[in-house]
Amino acid sequence: LLQLVIDQSPAGVLLAEPIWDALDQLADFRYRLTNRRNADLVGYTVEQMIGQPISVLFPGWQQLSLFASMSAVLQ
Repeated sequence: LLQLVIDQSPAGVLLAEPIWDALDQLADFRYRLTNRRNADLVGYTVEQMIGQPISVLFPGWQQLSLFASMSAVLQ
């Protein structure tokens, strides 16, 4: 039901969980949920994205301001 509600959004939506390295430093985020709009925007299917670390789909994304923003929100 939640996925159906999220899929009706005209905006790309995602829920990501943090991935910590061995030193307890934030290393990445993993897709836990996304909608079709977001998948279409980035060129993957929802099924390809769910469960994947973002860096697997977008290598080097940790250098983008989006990673910094997500890190700041988490902290």
